[in-house]
Order: sequence, then C-alpha cells, then structure tokens
Amino acid sequence: MSVEIIGKADFEVGPNTYQTRYKVVGDLKSVFSDIFRERNIFKSYDRSKGMLAGQYAASRSPKGLRHLIVVCAITSVEGGKIPFVEKSPSARLRALSQPVVPGLEIPDADHFFLDATSVTEDVVTSWKCMVENEHIWKTRFGGKFDTRPILEITGNLHNWSIVDIFPGISCLMLCISGINEDRFKAWMTVPDIKWVKIENSLNFPMNEGHEQYLRTVADFLEAS
Repeated sequence: MSVEIIGKADFEVGPNTYQTRYKVVGDLKSVFSDIFRERNIFKSYDRSKGMLAGQYAASRSPKGLRHLIVVCAITSVEGGKIPFVEKSPSARLRALSQPVVPGLEIPDADHFFLDATSVTEDVVTSWKCMVENEHIWKTRFGGKFDTRPILEITGNLHNWSIVDIFPGISCLMLCISGINEDRFKAWMTVPDIKWVKIENSLNFPMNEGHEQYLRTVADFLEAS
C-alpha cells in the first residue's frame, strides 16, 4: 500500500469550520516509520477514508502510540472506484491533476485531489464533506449542486480491505459514529476498543453533534 503524508487545512462555511485533508504519496511503511521515529508518544486521529492509513499504521504496533481515534471510518474500498465530483469552471477541473506539494496547506478543498494516474491507492477523505452537504457545495463552488462523477481512481483499490489487521491494533481505540452507523461490528476484533454513537448525528458527528463529540473525545483521553 502506498499513501501520502496526510495534512489538514480548514475552510469556513458561515459559522462552521470544516476540516479537509491532503496527502503526499509515498510507501506507507517507510512514511509511518519516519513519523514514528520523530515521536516518542503520540496519538492518531482521522475520519472516513483517512482512517485506512491510520488503522493500518496502528496495526504495526508502533512504539509510543497510546490512542487511536476514528470518526466515521471505513474498513475497505469496494468496487475499485472512488468518484470525484464535477466542478466548474474548467480551471477547477485542471486543478485536480496538479500534484500536492508535501506539507502545503491549501485553502480550497478542490485542490486536494490528484489525477487518477498519479496514485496507486487513495485515502483522501475530504470530498465527501462537500458532496454530502449542499450548503457547503454552493458556498464553495456556487451554482447548482452537482455530484456527477467525472474521474475515478482505480489502480490497486479494487476490493481492498484492512479488516484482517484489526487484531494487531494494540493501543486504546475509540470509534465515533453517527446514529445510523452499522458497520462497526468489523472493529470488534480490536483488542481494546470503545464505540460511541453521537446523538442527532447522521454523517458528521463533529459538526452535527459537536458538543457530545468533543466531550466524548475529551473523556476518552482523560480516562486513558
């Protein structure tokens, strides 16, 4: 598996701040071994597809990893495809094929994606926060809310899963989800795990139920 170093950048919609992710492609094992050498004690946190990398890294039992917090995470990529959403004008589409500079925080979420030919496996999370929220879409891009796919990443994504590595996650793990989430049975093979559903949240616990979400994270870290 290859992955890009995952970074984050915030963008605001009205009173709310949303977090997007970017990545820098590299070999997963070497990327995380470099990170682990730099940190004696650290925590891992991410959401949705970004947790494919976080969970994989945690399964390697890196020295010093105390906590793993996953939010609306997934365990696999099915069908070998991740749709990219249509953006206009054409300048936005051209931006999709531009490589992401390592460590660069880009304010616009539409710059966070790479051309399908430049990656083998993808752990980008951010596009869903726009695709699934019409208000965010219109605020960021204007015009009609449109989620028609125009690009697909295939490569080595086909039917890829990390479920079989869960028993190797030795640190404390917190799963946070919306109330309709039913996929978390897969995480029950993690030796030390806590699962919390955020009330009144469907897809984005950190926004839809932010008070309970923050309290859940704080309580977990304080208790551990």
